[in-house]
Amino acid sequence: MRETRRFLVLLLVITLMLFISVELASLRLAGANASVIELPPMSLTVVAVNGTQVVLNGTDIAGLSFYRGFGGYKNQLGMMKGLGNYTGVRISAICSLVGGLTNTSIVSVVAADDYSRAFSFAEVNGDFTTYNTVTGEEVAHSELIVPMIAYYFNDADVGPTDGPLRVAIASPEGLATNSSYWVKQVIRIEITDVTIAEFPTLLILPLPFIVASIAIFIGRTTKRRHRED
Repeated sequence: MRETRRFLVLLLVITLMLFISVELASLRLAGANASVIELPPMSLTVVAVNGTQVVLNGTDIAGLSFYRGFGGYKNQLGMMKGLGNYTGVRISAICSLVGGLTNTSIVSVVAADDYSRAFSFAEVNGDFTTYNTVTGEEVAHSELIVPMIAYYFNDADVGPTDGPLRVAIASPEGLATNSSYWVKQVIRIEITDVTIAEFPTLLILPLPFIVASIAIFIGRTTKRRHRED
């Protein structure tokens, strides 16, 4: 009898463990399905320094690693606007699709109406002036500032007025940035390089001799005029 009871108890324990395992697997599957991003029709063209282009649609963008954070902007009147949670793809991650950036890169974000805003390499990597969202006063930030191409605002589509894609700048601290960076209806990202070509050394070497020759010529001309006078 005791052995039979032990066997039944063991069988019950095994059955419960199997049931719990199945339920946990179902929950994980449900969670994975819930995290699938479905975006409205959209198109984003990314242009590298060498002219290489990549055109991303909604499915492509949804498949990229995303960032979610709180942000907003301070407009020209000093008012706080667009405060909320934004979800999107880091601008740096999008640029990496066409070779990435160097410290001399400039990233131009272009809107559907051809408005363009240039971001420096430092800005793409989070170098922004930040503001308190309540007082509007400039405050220092200690957490990473993330400029992104956002497709969700407060977990809903950005919408046709500002989107379907727009620039958003968010951070764990939830600070605001200047409104001039928050480009709406983004359709294109272009990467250029501001490297200044070195002045040819062969032209630099004779410069002192040229300057000296000009000075001698002016001096002789001046003396000649004095003699003639």
